[in-house]
Amino acid sequence: MTATPPDDHPLEHRASERPVIGVSGPARGGWAAWLAVRFAIWRAGGRARRITPADHGPDDLPDLDALDGLVMTGGGDIEPRRYGAQATRPMRIDPPRDALELALVRRAREARLPTLGICRGMQIMAVVTGGRLIEHIEPEARAHRSPLPFWRAHIEPGTRIARLLGRHRIRINKIHHQAIDDPGPALRVVARDTDGLVQAIEAPDRAFFLGVQWHPEYMQYMAPHRRLVGALVRAAGGAPAPSAHPVPSLEVGR
Repeated sequence: MTATPPDDHPLEHRASERPVIGVSGPARGGWAAWLAVRFAIWRAGGRARRITPADHGPDDLPDLDALDGLVMTGGGDIEPRRYGAQATRPMRIDPPRDALELALVRRAREARLPTLGICRGMQIMAVVTGGRLIEHIEPEARAHRSPLPFWRAHIEPGTRIARLLGRHRIRINKIHHQAIDDPGPALRVVARDTDGLVQAIEAPDRAFFLGVQWHPEYMQYMAPHRRLVGALVRAAGGAPAPSAHPVPSLEVGR
């Protein structure tokens, strides 16, 4: 019989149960990302709980005491005024989602809740800590977009994500047209792709406050991307950040 993920309804949980991971998303749509993230979390030993503007707002955040970790997923553009800029072209924005996620990440950071940002989610983390975004990356840098790992990113040695993934170079996918310009003073850029775009950030003063521009949920057939989600679930369960993976300088994710 094929195993299926358990339901994601909010339940009172004990330490002996699967860690509960809040997963942000839009009020409408976003089902592919939700299902992929939900399965990746379940596969890693956690339980996903969806958080959207349909049920919460900046003044009505979910109870963080009922969550063990947080995943901020991808989606539409972040409104430029949120990072002190003006829109220069039409954008697909979702102001209620922006308001909810900015408040949610701010509260999660204060609470030191293990947090993983994916694509837009990483950009939200940067905006919360005073960073700025590139509203629209140059055509040559976004000419090819795919959920398949056709690109490579270089990860800075000695960083937390290098230890988590066990390598300095990794194959990644790209499904974005915005990127981080400046991560702000609280975050460190720890990976870039061959176009020079920021592909990962982390907070040096937090045990697990990490963002990636790529989509690991669509690459769970590759060990490094499973490790990333697994590391979040382990951190949510109270385990220390792993550091046992060797980091060969030229290894590429498979």
